[in-house]
Amino acid sequence: MAMKLVLDTTAFSDDRVRKALGDGSLEATVSALIDLFAEATEKLGYEFYTTPRVYRELAGFLERNGCSRRTIERLAGWVVVKAPSSLEARIPAYVMYRYVGDLRRRMDKGLRVAEKAVRRAARDARENSGASIEEVVGPLIHKLREDYRLALRHGIVDSEEDFELVMLAWELGATIVSSDEGIRSLAESLGIRVVDAVTLVNIIRERLGRRAGQP
Repeated sequence: MAMKLVLDTTAFSDDRVRKALGDGSLEATVSALIDLFAEATEKLGYEFYTTPRVYRELAGFLERNGCSRRTIERLAGWVVVKAPSSLEARIPAYVMYRYVGDLRRRMDKGLRVAEKAVRRAARDARENSGASIEEVVGPLIHKLREDYRLALRHGIVDSEEDFELVMLAWELGATIVSSDEGIRSLAESLGIRVVDAVTLVNIIRERLGRRAGQP
């Protein structure tokens, strides 16, 4: 049976992958990954997938960071872009999609409420210090955003893109390639294997090496 892998954006953006593949530019790293995926497909029967949402996110990331259109097109030649069949999933995917979207909106709303509270406090402080509101509130809001994200968004699936990726892996019986903690947490709760990109690179290299040594 062919090994199926569903790729997250972090499979390409993780800095550890660059080091594993020669510590070159992002363009060089992605090209090396594509070459490895191509060889794994042809010699090992591996199948690589991602979702339409993640592919758009990934293509935008690569383009913004200097990758050529040719490299992005090569990637599309070896990675199958497929949406999960949400209506056929045994998990109530539609309900979960709505939940994830609502969760994100609620968190963003909570952050705006907190920012307003900080601004009110800064406005009061300005009367005593003489500083502008932005001078007082800027550092406070920056710290608030960091603490808020760490407390409420780290380690959970909080986007439709991440949930769709997990659903595709569930449907295909595939392994997810990601270093995102939220994806890992949800996937493992469903019994889906997750590896990071460096582990995948090492696995492919080892298996190609064993095959290369066979008569």
